[in-house]
Amino acid sequence: MAGFSDTSNPDPNGEDFCGLGTNLICLPFLWQKGVMTPLPTLGGNNAEANGINSRGEVGGQAETPNLDLCSPFFLQVEAVIWRDGQIQQVLPPLGGSVGVVNAINDNGQAVGIVGIAGCVTGNLHAVLWQRRTPIDLGNLGGVTNNFAFAINNRGQVIGQSDLPGDTAAHAFLWTEEDGIQDTFVSF
Repeated sequence: MAGFSDTSNPDPNGEDFCGLGTNLICLPFLWQKGVMTPLPTLGGNNAEANGINSRGEVGGQAETPNLDLCSPFFLQVEAVIWRDGQIQQVLPPLGGSVGVVNAINDNGQAVGIVGIAGCVTGNLHAVLWQRRTPIDLGNLGGVTNNFAFAINNRGQVIGQSDLPGDTAAHAFLWTEEDGIQDTFVSF
């Protein structure tokens, strides 16, 4: 199992990376055979592990020590994959500086969100990383709050996307054959 937890140490930048309202440093971990093993950051204070596949690859996000005015936090946040307790890959965003892996399948395909070039608040794109290459999964007409949540071993992705006008979001299914498809379930 992979996850993340607050530590007992205050975040020096006052960030609430785990989202628990504590402003404590948030660190990722791998729980295996009853042992919790911390996973490293990219030199920043915080990171989160969000998904794991059967090969032991863990996807998530990690802070660098670099200030980033486009980040929702104080420091730059990169999409990462850990393997054997170390960061194996830093996945490239789509021209922006923020990325998060939400899930990874047994084929090493990862999905999540990325910011795009420029500091546009909420302008997030659902993304699939395939052989380290980011693929924008598109949207259902909205320009904000587009997220990819999960991917199965057949490469099918589920997520949510805003509709035109960005006042409502629908769930979507994305496949390589059909692209993004509205499932007509609103949030």
